[in-house]
Amino acid sequence: MTLIDLGDLRDEVEQPVPSRRPHAVGRPVRVGLVLVLLLAVLAAAAPPPGRVHAVVPGTAGAQAFLSEDTLFVAEPPAGGGELIAYPLPDRATGRPQRLEPRWRVRVPSTGPVWRVRSAPGGTVLVGLEAGGGSGIETVALDGATGRVRWRQPGFVFHDATGQALVQVLDSEIGSGLRAVDLSSGAARWSRSASPLEGFEVHWRDGVIEAVVLVREKGPIEVLDPRSGAVVASADLPRGASLGELRYQVVGDLLVGAGTGVVVAYGLDDLGPRWRAPLSFTDGVVPCGDLICAMGHTGGVRALDPTTGDVRWEAQDVSGIVPTRGRQALALGPPHASGTLRALVLDVTSGREVADLGHWVTANWHDDGGSLAVTRPLPDGGVLVATLDPRTAGIRREPLREAAGDCQIVDATVACRRRGGGFGVWQLSG
Repeated sequence: MTLIDLGDLRDEVEQPVPSRRPHAVGRPVRVGLVLVLLLAVLAAAAPPPGRVHAVVPGTAGAQAFLSEDTLFVAEPPAGGGELIAYPLPDRATGRPQRLEPRWRVRVPSTGPVWRVRSAPGGTVLVGLEAGGGSGIETVALDGATGRVRWRQPGFVFHDATGQALVQVLDSEIGSGLRAVDLSSGAARWSRSASPLEGFEVHWRDGVIEAVVLVREKGPIEVLDPRSGAVVASADLPRGASLGELRYQVVGDLLVGAGTGVVVAYGLDDLGPRWRAPLSFTDGVVPCGDLICAMGHTGGVRALDPTTGDVRWEAQDVSGIVPTRGRQALALGPPHASGTLRALVLDVTSGREVADLGHWVTANWHDDGGSLAVTRPLPDGGVLVATLDPRTAGIRREPLREAAGDCQIVDATVACRRRGGGFGVWQLSG
């Protein structure tokens, strides 16, 4: 440590003048020079501003799950079966910070962790592969301590208002749906279904608005998600004669897509709206004010939601990112490199607006259809980007220390590091 001698600062000697006090000129000048020199020394010793970034340990078999304020690292059963919660970094540093765990807990399971999500009320939902091939189970933890609140079979849908639905899928005994309290796991209502029946959960602006029970036989029902009460019921066509219709909720419609036809019913009363003869349709997604029907072998057709008429077709598209805007991100067929071509379409006409290049998809956000993507850099590292269909723009940033397997939430990205473990970076801009 270097000691800087700032000298001996003493008061000026005052002369006894009866009428006025003289100005002390020499002392303020000397003190000011000393302060300037001190600030210069401190500035030279300070590290550069840096960026908000951090590293956390993890074995080769560990998985990372990024949420809004926490990075969860799940070690596999062979590595101890632990789940560790790290608070995200919130300050810029010259070198990566080493985060300290908020908590770590043992997660008894014979299968791997497949999803970890933060939920309202300070709850963390951990999805586990149950032993013996019996599907998925969910463990709810206290977000502050990691203490187990409840554990149930099935996986959880939840929204920002605190509504939570637990769905059980079993190829032998059938499926079931329960509405539960997030804090305690107590059931508010429940329904069961046979192995060939299922539930469709309808979202609007991030809130669960309705649940549709699609039965093998008997009426299809629309349920209120808070009470489980039936709000609409009707015997709708299904079965081999219509190409094994798969029903999905799009906007205010229940749409059934099969191998030879697409049919639509009003979600409020399940009354018929339209029928369109379309072959080899895998499913439908919202495209702005239209409905995009995805072809079984590729291609997309945009349908008028009022009449079912085809507005436009795009053959070189294998997928559409759901959007409520006037422009949508579309994905082309897979490339030999494992990447997908991303392009922006005008959803009113199907016209290509921009070609955004080839990428590996990370995740998409329900904020207008933006897509988080990555691709490897030629000299090592990962280029992380967000594709925005509204501006046809790319927000990109190179991460030289990253090795891939990236997730992006808001402006935070987590990836595996080239040196092992995981890295967390706050994207600039």
